[in-house]
Amino acid sequence: MVTTLLLQTALDDALKALTVFDADQLEAIEQRIASLQKQQLAFSVEERNLLSAKKDLLGTVVERGLCNLWSLRRLNNRNVSDLWAH
Repeated sequence: MVTTLLLQTALDDALKALTVFDADQLEAIEQRIASLQKQQLAFSVEERNLLSAKKDLLGTVVERGLCNLWSLRRLNNRNVSDLWAH
């Protein structure tokens, strides 16, 4: 139960850190999850479903974030300086 709460909190914290691009916080969360991975974890079906849903949401946010970053990179790489020169 405690482990489930720790993982839920870590996934929630990761989503929050992504919204403000807090790389240090994301690294700390990664370390927290890595330390939990070393333990023998057992979850109930309900806990597993909840954690899976949070992990899926995090994956979706990351994928959309990557798409947005690629779009920003393409926009930044366009030679549009002429547009602002006038």
